[in-house]
Amino acid sequence: MNQNKTEYINIRGLILNYIRHWKVFAVSIACCIVIAVGYSKISTPIYQINANVMIQEEDNGIGGIQSMMMRSIPFGNLLGGGSTSIYDELQLISSYSVFREVVKELHLNEMYRTSRFLKPIDYYQNCPIAITPIGDVADTLTTLLVFKIQISESAKIAVKAKLGYETIADIPEMSTDSILVNTAYGDFLISKTPYFQTGKKFSIKSSYCGYGYAAEMLQKQIGIDLVSKKANIVNLMINEKNRTKGKDILNTIIRIYNKKNIIRKSKDTSDILAFLERRTQLITQELANIEEQIVDYKKANKISDIDAEAKYIFSERGGFKEKVIMAESQAIVLDLIEKFLTSPENKYSLVPLNIGVNEKSVLEGLQKYNEVLLERNKLLKSTSEDNPTISIMNEQVSAMRENMLATIQSVKLGFQYVHSNLLKEENELNSRIKNMPIQERDYINLKRQQMIKQELYVFLLQKEEENALVMSIEMPKAQVIDEAYSLSSPVNLSFMKLMLLGLALGTCIAAGFVSWKYGKEKNISK
Repeated sequence: MNQNKTEYINIRGLILNYIRHWKVFAVSIACCIVIAVGYSKISTPIYQINANVMIQEEDNGIGGIQSMMMRSIPFGNLLGGGSTSIYDELQLISSYSVFREVVKELHLNEMYRTSRFLKPIDYYQNCPIAITPIGDVADTLTTLLVFKIQISESAKIAVKAKLGYETIADIPEMSTDSILVNTAYGDFLISKTPYFQTGKKFSIKSSYCGYGYAAEMLQKQIGIDLVSKKANIVNLMINEKNRTKGKDILNTIIRIYNKKNIIRKSKDTSDILAFLERRTQLITQELANIEEQIVDYKKANKISDIDAEAKYIFSERGGFKEKVIMAESQAIVLDLIEKFLTSPENKYSLVPLNIGVNEKSVLEGLQKYNEVLLERNKLLKSTSEDNPTISIMNEQVSAMRENMLATIQSVKLGFQYVHSNLLKEENELNSRIKNMPIQERDYINLKRQQMIKQELYVFLLQKEEENALVMSIEMPKAQVIDEAYSLSSPVNLSFMKLMLLGLALGTCIAAGFVSWKYGKEKNISK
């Protein structure tokens, strides 16, 4: 009971002591509030900039004209007609190459800063002074150079360049519009811009670094993530003092990502078009040879009207003819794919899928083979050929190629065997048509070959035109939902928060001081 009473008396005495020293609280709080007000005056507000895009998913048939056509042409499932991995696209948007191009386009490797009344001010595309390297310095520069530029009222310019604490160039005041600064890391031309105003004395501190270093710093500032795990909407975010600069950065990232995606698709589509053109030229030559044989055959055998007899034979054969054509065309297509796989120049090229192969085992094998190649090509964009992962994937591709060749050869032999049996049955059927002259049967064989070549020729021409149309349509992968916009309130401390922080800090400091002094006086009294 006495102990509780003693504690009550101590607390009461401490509170009374606080009241007696109210001046200490007033001075402490006033000082902290003054400091908070001063900080709010010299600090620059930081704003959050956001942008939202939707990654186009072209596997579900809603990707527009391009998606529909891409699914019907060779490589279609691999060039936009197939499933889009949103996580792969996130890596592509935030890739080093994209950020490096953003830095290069917006000159983010250059920073210009001045100060007014102790308040730092960053320039963005409005600096009165510009630093221009002589040559490709920014491509190879691995250090951060600092230029201190002094401008007098008479428009004279003085420059001092530093690397850390080391001065690497020092040029006194000169009356000129530009100054060439020679350093061990490259030559730089410092010149006036249209924003330069004479009659004012000021200083500018500028830092200059390579594109690579600036890209790494930018990657740490940008936040890129999915808005929701169930949606293909990607949010890009950056905290930036200059809202115009932040918006330009996010919008440029989106534009460069779309440009790179269009270039990549255009390159792949060009390879397909070249392949189709080569096959079309070959089929055209073969079709011309068969047509010449038909003309020569008619002239040699004096055949004028054999169509009526040919129609009769075709009607009798019915579905039999289609089986012969199918077996032969499948063997031809498989032979084309086999030649494509064994060609050294196509060692790591995607195999065309939609050129008429109906065998399920071959199609599934080729799809898996193309998926591995696509993973390898994506990995090559962010690494080199010497990477052990690439070597492992190369071995995997070689093994899959050998397995596919074995499968294709086996299936092709099966079609050839079926075709051979069908031809035997056709010969037996021909032998039963006793009234049919030999010339007519030979003519039918020639017409059949002509029909096969014509079908292949028309098919290749159709796909060639569709592929050319796809190349002419530039559909961005990232559809912009919200262009870069700034939140209205800064993300750093507001004026009222700073006042409350100053009030709390001043109260705590005064309370601590009074408590310390009260305890000291109490010890002395004892």
